[in-house]
Amino acid sequence: MAASGGLDSTVLAGDLAHNGHELVLLSFDYGQHHRRELHSARSLAHRLHAYHRVADLSSLETVHSGSALTDPDIEAPAGQYTAETLPTAVAPARNAIFLSVAISAAVSWGAQTVAFRAHSGDHQVYPDCRPAFVRAIQDLARTSTEGFGDVGILALYVPWSRTQIVGHRHTYTVTVELTVPSLAQSGFVIDFGGPALFADYLAAQLNHRLLNEALDLEPTSELLARSLGEWIIAHVELGLRPRLSAVTVSESPTSWAHWEVER
Repeated sequence: MAASGGLDSTVLAGDLAHNGHELVLLSFDYGQHHRRELHSARSLAHRLHAYHRVADLSSLETVHSGSALTDPDIEAPAGQYTAETLPTAVAPARNAIFLSVAISAAVSWGAQTVAFRAHSGDHQVYPDCRPAFVRAIQDLARTSTEGFGDVGILALYVPWSRTQIVGHRHTYTVTVELTVPSLAQSGFVIDFGGPALFADYLAAQLNHRLLNEALDLEPTSELLARSLGEWIIAHVELGLRPRLSAVTVSESPTSWAHWEVER
């Protein structure tokens, strides 16, 4: 699948992995400013036990002059795009280029399908995210690989908004581990008032939120587990006996991160 490393492709990759697909995440280096997304795609592949490849298309920087995505001298437009600012906010036909490369790679790697993450929120701004483009690229894939791979194009989120995408897939389970040297006479480890404070924090600050906006960190399972553990240490009064020993953040039964408190 075409994987930028951003929110939408991350959710799509999780969907596909959850449904049992064997994944190769293909990212594209086209001279973009947002280099962090390439690192995020690599981290995502690691968490999903998927392969990750990067296609070097950095020469596109020379033909995409005039785009704030690749030209360091052009500032990205803020707020609502207008007819004047829109040309600087896109790299023309970017998805057409990327998906053509991905189709060729799919044939080479023996993959049957190329998936990408276009959604309805992109339709107004990006012509190569619209339903008409998806139909056209599906025709291109079918005719260009007929009898030679027969590659299809999968665009699950084309009718969906970003809110629907976020609410659809990205669900975490947080497990907090406490230890005590021995049980108290009452048989209890801790009063649940302390853990309830942590649950309130999750519900109020992180539940149904875009974690990229709610937290000042890249929301990988590893960093989430550490961040949540540090929040508990700073804000939850556990008393003298119980001690926080670890926090685990799980995206699926096979994808999780475990952070242990250093003593």
